[in-house]
Amino acid sequence: MLTATQIIEFCSTDLDKEVVHLLNYARTKLLTKMPRQLKMTSYLRLCCLGIRKLRQKPGVAGKLSLNEAFDDSYSHLLQTLCNHNPEWWRHCWSSDRGILKSDEPTIDKLLQPLEYFVEIYTCKYSSNQKLP
Repeated sequence: MLTATQIIEFCSTDLDKEVVHLLNYARTKLLTKMPRQLKMTSYLRLCCLGIRKLRQKPGVAGKLSLNEAFDDSYSHLLQTLCNHNPEWWRHCWSSDRGILKSDEPTIDKLLQPLEYFVEIYTCKYSSNQKLP
């Protein structure tokens, strides 16, 4: 698995800005007034899209550790959550940092790679640079 320092090294291009913008947008989606299920699935979709875009970055594509750490398949993640509990989203909430969490241990474990990615990637990038 990549360390926080290794992920931070990638934050220097327009692609990084685009990924951080997607992740910040995903975080704000959790705070909007819309149906709960839609908020949760929108968050998953935007985070997975951000990870997929990051994988397109030269030097990152094919890095086995990144591919192992983050399965960006939105449909796979959503299917796994639904197989575990068709109403998985009822057990989720937004943390004060805008991160999707769950009070149900299995669901929370499935969400952990996204939480890790969002926190590490946006924290470092947003502390050093301003988005357009």
